[in-house]
Amino acid sequence: MTKPVQIAGQIDTVADLAKVVRRSKNTRRLLFRGQNIDKPLLPKLVRIAEEESIPYKQLLRVEQQMLDRLQKESVPFIRGRGPATLWEWLSVAQHQGMPTRLLDWTANALAGLWFAVSADPREGDHGVLWVLDVSAENERSPIVKEDVFDLKRTFVFQLFHIDQRIVAQAAWFSIHRYSAVRGKFVPL
Repeated sequence: MTKPVQIAGQIDTVADLAKVVRRSKNTRRLLFRGQNIDKPLLPKLVRIAEEESIPYKQLLRVEQQMLDRLQKESVPFIRGRGPATLWEWLSVAQHQGMPTRLLDWTANALAGLWFAVSADPREGDHGVLWVLDVSAENERSPIVKEDVFDLKRTFVFQLFHIDQRIVAQAAWFSIHRYSAVRGKFVPL
């Protein structure tokens, strides 16, 4: 996975952000993630586990149980084409607020910037905009039959537009792998 980078320096205007995007014009794909605090790029599921000192083996079991329950109980609430793969189920779960191994990204630089400034940072902290330069080998399709719970690396993917929030946010996701050797999820 290509390493994400924080944009060096301060962005004061949209023109500053446009300069950063233009400098990357030879890039195949840029994704953006805005955060109102400067913390490592780890999914919410992992951040909760670390804050609560939940063992990862237990976390993995709970993650699968939550996803199973979502699949069983959400059917009456899904309109149109529902999720067909675990990739899609995880994406819908993420956008409905369930902690998952996914991390939200957007293809829209302004949406990324909005997430960096939409909430005041804690005292002494600051918002940050991450930019991820994605190479083809680090991108997956949600139709891949790969087991999302047994990935050998972290990937990014764009979901089919099955949820209005996913469309509105030009959503992409990084799906983080669990390393049994390290006994933890691997951050970007």
